[in-house]
Amino acid sequence: NYAYHIKLGSVGNKLSLGASLEMINQTDDLKDYGYIAANETLKKHSASALDAGIGVYFSNRTGSFAGISAHNVLQSKVEFENFNYIGSTQYQFITGTKLKVSESRNLRIDFLPSLLIKTCGTVPPQYDVNALILLNERFYGGIIYRYEDAVGIKMGVVLESLKFGLSYDYTISSLRNAGSIGSPEIMIAYRKLYPTRIDWRSLYNTRDL
Repeated sequence: NYAYHIKLGSVGNKLSLGASLEMINQTDDLKDYGYIAANETLKKHSASALDAGIGVYFSNRTGSFAGISAHNVLQSKVEFENFNYIGSTQYQFITGTKLKVSESRNLRIDFLPSLLIKTCGTVPPQYDVNALILLNERFYGGIIYRYEDAVGIKMGVVLESLKFGLSYDYTISSLRNAGSIGSPEIMIAYRKLYPTRIDWRSLYNTRDL
């Protein structure tokens, strides 16, 4: 993933333009669907392809943000031995804000509500609602609701350049009848800030100090 950040207007307003290189890996085992192929080589298919994603993200100093992204934009063909698979482009829109609940000498509590909307091809849009509590700008935890699909919990910690997270989704849709109870997820993110070129004129402007 790569992102280019642009400062806008007042301090804290930022527009980010991002791009990503994505690996698509698809494996289909026909035996899982109760199908036994006459030819043994048809029982299992596995293939990969490269694709890309793009996105735009805006945030301000108050903690509000909004972004839109597209994945699988090249719609790369995954070529199996006997057939091909082409995935649809996936679109995502996210927005949220940061609301201060309380602040004392040693403890600050913020409320982080957010909404994520996902759509792909002819599939109806899917809505994710997150309600998180952030303690001292470092520890967070809360609940997740995915419309007619799952509920879950999320928690994590934010360090200087690292972010660790853990979440678990509990399935509430009809997928439970197929044996899908839920799924855990572990997230590790690293952010590196590179210095930009210094404008020599700002060295003599006290407003920029």
